[in-house]
Amino acid sequence: MHVQQDLASAISSKSAKLTIENLPNLRGYETELRLLFQNLLSNALKFSRPDTPPEIHVSATPVAGGWKFSVRDNGIGIAKEHREKIFGVFKRLHTKQEYPGTGIGLAHCKKVVELHNGHIWAEESSSGGTQIGFILKEPEDEKT
Repeated sequence: MHVQQDLASAISSKSAKLTIENLPNLRGYETELRLLFQNLLSNALKFSRPDTPPEIHVSATPVAGGWKFSVRDNGIGIAKEHREKIFGVFKRLHTKQEYPGTGIGLAHCKKVVELHNGHIWAEESSSGGTQIGFILKEPEDEKT
């Protein structure tokens, strides 16, 4: 909800349709999780197709020991051969003139997901855009 408010101006200016399913309450690093979703939604808005309003869908399903999340869009997509590269620091697929940014957003997402004992990946969405999937594990209770 907070991320949606943070990005309200960008969502409105792009006439984006944002669909968010019921998401679980998680134990974890709140600020980092907020930045994770902010980066992923910002990218979905930024890498939209010209003259096509972005459609972004966020969902989660339970998996063993945690949750599998999906952020799916109808944007420009990512070629299969670049889907691992995008999670590296300063690994850009486009020039700064084409799409502004630092090249660290998805690398930060990877760090946040790994901090929560999970992993992240990119694949093609059903609309030809991008689907970023990631698993966040529930933290183990400390033994007393």
